[in-house]
Amino acid sequence: MKQPIQVTQQMTEAFVRLSGCKALVGSLRVFLRVCIGVVAFGGGAVGSAVYASESPVPPFVFESVYASNYGSIYGVSESRHADLVLINGGFDSGFRIGMICRVANGTQEIGEIMLVDVRNHCAAAIIVKLEVGQVISPTDSVRIKTVKF
Repeated sequence: MKQPIQVTQQMTEAFVRLSGCKALVGSLRVFLRVCIGVVAFGGGAVGSAVYASESPVPPFVFESVYASNYGSIYGVSESRHADLVLINGGFDSGFRIGMICRVANGTQEIGEIMLVDVRNHCAAAIIVKLEVGQVISPTDSVRIKTVKF
């Protein structure tokens, strides 16, 4: 059942005070649609009943606002001088240039990498340490190295 939200003169005046411009009163409907999730209007904007959307809550509401400090291996680019590890996860995951990260295959740590380039959603690193007989593969995970007790 849709619950009506009453748009009152006080709401309109508060919007005008917050925006600092009386010319924006006409954009009150847009403001309500975007910020409150209103889908239907009845009559004029002031003093009319509007109905809140029954749409599900977007998934980002339940996610942390903090960086995850976690990424996954996208692939490894092999060259003569050094192998470059490409990572899904960048600034948004908390990665910064120069950080040392641990590479793990499940729960087993298989090596360490150093970030040499970081973008918004991806990063590149060089291999610093790799356990004997191990290979870095796209199924591996990457976490920022912190103090281990």
